[in-house]
Amino acid sequence: MERIIKFRAWDKENKEMLKIQELDFEDTFYGGRLAIRVDQYNDYFDIEDMILMQFTGLYDIERK
Repeated sequence: MERIIKFRAWDKENKEMLKIQELDFEDTFYGGRLAIRVDQYNDYFDIEDMILMQFTGLYDIERK
């Protein structure tokens, strides 16, 4: 049985949740820091601009 681990990211500046397409751990990006690429954009972002979190598959319920 294979378990796929998914991640998502909270964009601090735009205040929105983004789906992660790719995590890059190469030393060439951002001076050796983690870089992420989200589904909505084709560019890589520095991890300091986002909050990375594991996606459990559960969604928040909006309360009124």
